[in-house]
Amino acid sequence: MEERPDKLRPALIGGVFIGVISAIPVINIINCFCCAGVIAGGILAVHLYKKNLGPVEMQYSDGVIIGLMAGASGALISTIIESAIGQSAGEVVNKLLDAYPEIPPEVEDILLQIQSTQGDLFFIIIGLIFALIIYSIFGVLGGVIAVSIFKKNKTNYTPPRIEQR
Repeated sequence: MEERPDKLRPALIGGVFIGVISAIPVINIINCFCCAGVIAGGILAVHLYKKNLGPVEMQYSDGVIIGLMAGASGALISTIIESAIGQSAGEVVNKLLDAYPEIPPEVEDILLQIQSTQGDLFFIIIGLIFALIIYSIFGVLGGVIAVSIFKKNKTNYTPPRIEQR
């Protein structure tokens, strides 16, 4: 049986990539293009695995498992980062409301609604569940794409020679 390297480390590195890309404002716009950041994280994870694999043939099952692990860890990491950013945003809203008491009541209501949902555990858990589902699917897609890109071609096809008379 062939010795396979550990899949966890490349998957976690790909997950960190996914989490950072998905959680940081403005950069996370890349995921508006068919979850491109998540797919790229799956591709990165499989690429790192391939570098450790050596001469052993990579299988599509490797890409599926690594992409799934990268997507799931990316969902968890992005949720943690988004929660931290949300807590900071809540503090900024408090300071804004204290500094400018003449803010129109409509704007103040909107800011207070935003602030009240930022640290709500229910919304964090629901967001994590959706992220786990979506990021896992697109992580697997990235893993399969990466295997098809990086897999060695075993067939040594040579076109038939046409003899001229």
